[in-house]
Amino acid sequence: MNTELLNTLEKSTRQMLQQYIDKRKCAVLSIGIINQSKQGIFGFRNSSIKGKVHYKDIVYEIGSLTKVFTTSLLSLLVEKGVVYLDDSIGKYEKNLQIEHPVTL
Repeated sequence: MNTELLNTLEKSTRQMLQQYIDKRKCAVLSIGIINQSKQGIFGFRNSSIKGKVHYKDIVYEIGSLTKVFTTSLLSLLVEKGVVYLDDSIGKYEKNLQIEHPVTL
């Protein structure tokens, strides 16, 4: 990914997000783009936040989004026959009984 493309992506992304960011007092957003072995990281924040922000050092809480990742991954694994929805979670977690009543 060349510098010109990254600059264009950052500019267009900023235009889309600026209104959202300006309405939120503590908004800090990071967007990463990976294309083959090249990567770009863009950081955006509300202008009222002072100081330098190192976006790669920020810890984000992704909250409910993890449910989407988890169910998508589970769906793919079920589709490929790697796991089954009626498998006991004890089959995959060594600290639980093999026949644990909770299933995937």
